[in-house]
Amino acid sequence: MTSDSSLKQGVFALAAVGLTIALSLAPPPAGAAPPMQPDPDPERTWLFVPLVARNAGNSAFAPAPTSRPPTGPTATPDREPPPPPLPTATSTAAATPGKPPYSEALTDLASIDDLRDGYDADRWYETMLAVLERRYATGHFIVTALDDSKTNAAIWTGGQRDSFDGLLRALQVAVHEMDHQLGFQEGALPTFFREYYYAIRADDTRLVPNIDTFPRSEIAPYITGDLDNQYKDTYLTGQSGDQNFFTLLDEFNAYTHSMFTGYGIHDQLRGSTSYRDGLVTMMLYVEFFLRHARENHPDDYAALRAETDVRDLVDLLWQRADFILDVTAEIPALSLRPEAVEAKMREPEMRAEVDRFVAER
Repeated sequence: MTSDSSLKQGVFALAAVGLTIALSLAPPPAGAAPPMQPDPDPERTWLFVPLVARNAGNSAFAPAPTSRPPTGPTATPDREPPPPPLPTATSTAAATPGKPPYSEALTDLASIDDLRDGYDADRWYETMLAVLERRYATGHFIVTALDDSKTNAAIWTGGQRDSFDGLLRALQVAVHEMDHQLGFQEGALPTFFREYYYAIRADDTRLVPNIDTFPRSEIAPYITGDLDNQYKDTYLTGQSGDQNFFTLLDEFNAYTHSMFTGYGIHDQLRGSTSYRDGLVTMMLYVEFFLRHARENHPDDYAALRAETDVRDLVDLLWQRADFILDVTAEIPALSLRPEAVEAKMREPEMRAEVDRFVAER
């Protein structure tokens, strides 16, 4: 009989090398703006083996990382960018009632010209770490904390390392996906899926109980009209839609990291990306999930609210996302078409769902 330890090592061996299965995405919505620069892989998404295994009958894989961010029009790094806005130290977004506004140190946008001018594709990994060290320290932490870091980073930067610009294009995907893998490494595996791990910042990681909930696909009927973007099919249908609240929070956190990574290199970009679109969409999905849970699954809602660590996690994720959205509001390179989703997400009755959930019992 295989021991628990052997099973855990075998499962992680698969995840660590990033064994993936490619699935086709639906075409972009009608009327979508043409890309400023064709994405090297414009209509693919990637699912980790644990997700596939779950749907083959192994329920132990339920909390596994989900999928690569949907691709869309992608910004192209530019050697002569417009002057970047100065970093903001605090957010003007509404704080959780009774708490001070969230703040976090931001990159000072230290020059990376030396890395560009001296780029050697054979040393892409060292260059990637150097960019993250200067421009997004938490991203550096995520990438280096993951076992077999270079092997995994090679998967998420594959086909884009021949040039410095290509490496920058792949940077946020690498941080986003390696954040998922780090959660699997530090939470699901060592606790045998009883707890879920979130790397919020390099100095703040959280481990919370993995409480089973209804599948997130149940909120799909709310995503209609202008709210229905490229993320619905990826995250609320099929195998991904079968997953629970904690994988939704995992995506929320990963898209927040994407936005921070994008901010860190925005002075190198021209054109537009969908970083903001992805983040505000995940925030809206969290709001709909909480409302649906409160109205239709009171036992799940009560179980989630009973855990102080879960309430605190949602509060922190929300404040940090609000912060980076506020900081990047005037940076057009980081958004594509987020207006309708963001407007809905910011409606008082939707935000009230978060305030209600995180409030002390």
